[in-house]
Amino acid sequence: MVEVKESGKRIRQFFNAEANALLNAYLHIQTLLPAQHTGGSSHHPEEGRHIESLLRSFLNRHLPRQLRAFSGFILRPATKTNLHNRRRLREGDLHSSQLDIIVFDVINYPIYEHFEEFVIVPPEGAIAIVSVKKKLYRSHISQEIKQLASAAALCGHTKSGKPNVWVRGPSLVLWAFSSGDLPKADDDVVSYFMKELESYASCPFDQLINQITILDRLTLFKARPSPPTEKVTTAKYVWGKHPVDSDSINRGLQTLLTNILSVFYDETRSTKSRPGFTSFPPRESLSSAGEISVKGLRVTHPKLCPTQRAADTASPWGNVGGLKAE
Repeated sequence: MVEVKESGKRIRQFFNAEANALLNAYLHIQTLLPAQHTGGSSHHPEEGRHIESLLRSFLNRHLPRQLRAFSGFILRPATKTNLHNRRRLREGDLHSSQLDIIVFDVINYPIYEHFEEFVIVPPEGAIAIVSVKKKLYRSHISQEIKQLASAAALCGHTKSGKPNVWVRGPSLVLWAFSSGDLPKADDDVVSYFMKELESYASCPFDQLINQITILDRLTLFKARPSPPTEKVTTAKYVWGKHPVDSDSINRGLQTLLTNILSVFYDETRSTKSRPGFTSFPPRESLSSAGEISVKGLRVTHPKLCPTQRAADTASPWGNVGGLKAE
């Protein structure tokens, strides 16, 4: 009989290899085309597209064929939905800022524009939205979280035939391959993330980011709500370390896949049975990062919540976090 601690070991070893391959591959352009006087590559735009493509390729290798990872925009048109739902007609056409990765259900939902890896898609088919950075700096975090929350606000919709059942929103992920000017102590990094998330207190649970990963360092992620109803009042976050060459470096990739599959197979979206696909160590010790108060479970309005709107004094409400009205 296999010991519990050995269960799923092959899966973890497999994703360890995938994580190390990603960490090696993301440096290729920097190695071949180094900048003369600064770190990184001499061609930053191409380097950015390269690292986004690496993560998209990973997702497209492992996700169900029904899901594809693209870059592009989410467009929420002011049109009738389902058969008789006219809720959006007075909202105006809205679209997101440009998104690094959109994981989209290509089987069940149409696409407005598709050119190579670029798409413009309706919000109903968005399963995950990922912002990708080579290195994560403090100056990135607030804006990236805001853009993800804005995109999530576009995606609120009800289940076909059940106008009072709101569908689970897309997984929101901030992904970096390494850290820039973040604190050296991991505890301080997590505290910094949680401080940024506090401005989203009283937003819907689905509008708070699901995962922040620094591939060679740590992952912070939002725990499942209990119970998963509109009575949810807090979003609990936990985190774990996964430094380079450790047996846990797989955590970032496995958490990413787990979050996406959790949305895809959620009962509000699907009648399929979710498979066992990822494997974390049994009885592992994760650290609590804290809690953020939330107002309900799902997003029901295509704008950032009132608390975050009030906190964002630098931007006019018509264009917060890249949310644009036509």
